[in-house]
Amino acid sequence: MHLSTNIQENFTSNHENPNEEFNNFFLIFKSSVEHNATLIQSRKLTKLASKPWITKGLLNSIKTKNKFYKTALNSGIADEFQNYKKFKNILTHLKDNAKLNYYKIQLFENSKRNLENNRYSNW
Repeated sequence: MHLSTNIQENFTSNHENPNEEFNNFFLIFKSSVEHNATLIQSRKLTKLASKPWITKGLLNSIKTKNKFYKTALNSGIADEFQNYKKFKNILTHLKDNAKLNYYKIQLFENSKRNLENNRYSNW
């Protein structure tokens, strides 16, 4: 494996002090990894961050819904698929209510804050 010329210039061989040699190697390796292997944030986390009304309970229900779907798909039994559909419809209703309540609370808090800020401006 060939090191770039910049790394080769910074990497001097000093056989007298192996600790210093390892520290140099580690610093070069660390900077190379940080430069070439950036961490990518999961899409799932960014998607959930954009939906603050999704609670842990709703996440657990979504996982349960996915399990119902897999069992219904693998079994091929009509009753299993009906159970999945019922659960999915209830979950959709819960998610819609959670979203509606979240925005109601946000609207109420913003209007309350605006009223407090503008209380004396009308007089």
